[in-house]
Amino acid sequence: MRCGCFLAAVAATGLSGFAQADMIAYWDFNALLPAPNTPHGIVADQGAGVILADGTFGSSNWISSPSNPQLTSFVGFAENALAGVAAGTSLGLSNSSSGTNGVGSANGFSVVVKLDLTNWESVSLSYASRASGSGFGFSSHTWSVSTDGVNFTTVQTYTGTNASSVAVRNLGTMAALDHQANAFIRLTVDGATASNGHNRFDNVVVDGVYATPAPGAVALIGLGGLLARRRRA
Repeated sequence: MRCGCFLAAVAATGLSGFAQADMIAYWDFNALLPAPNTPHGIVADQGAGVILADGTFGSSNWISSPSNPQLTSFVGFAENALAGVAAGTSLGLSNSSSGTNGVGSANGFSVVVKLDLTNWESVSLSYASRASGSGFGFSSHTWSVSTDGVNFTTVQTYTGTNASSVAVRNLGTMAALDHQANAFIRLTVDGATASNGHNRFDNVVVDGVYATPAPGAVALIGLGGLLARRRRA
């Protein structure tokens, strides 16, 4: 009996003992078009995932108007970029103002990262950001997670306009999203104090551990079961 237990333990080690973080989805935004052509569903540049800004799954309907847009692209930066990716453009979220093309304030608006994490665990998200040089940009970034796109739980809030330099932030692991086929990570911005206040977001990286057993672990699991049955016979 001890032999079967030992093999099961070895197999379990094979499931996670050599696990390392891999990239799930990455947005460098270098091909992102400026308003009025900025898409409301921004597909990952590498990996698989989409950033939503269309009012679905807990996101807000950001306006990408010809003038004074809430959703556009700006000059990007190199911080938090994957190896070999040059600085290009970034995702621009702007406060905008009421009375211009019917566009109102974006304080309290959200964008949502939608992912399929069926085989993933220990998922984390990191990003680089900077507010407009005036210091009037969004001073609060609240991150929350959901498995249904309706009910969200806050995991982290960052404050400060960060107008003079680029900040790189990492949310840490989000266990609630382990193995979820429908996983949502929401960013809610607030605190902009002027119509032209904005934030630039760049090099958004979602990584995690791909949690499927190695071939050797699967073989050991089968062998352990066979030995256990023989001992019982």
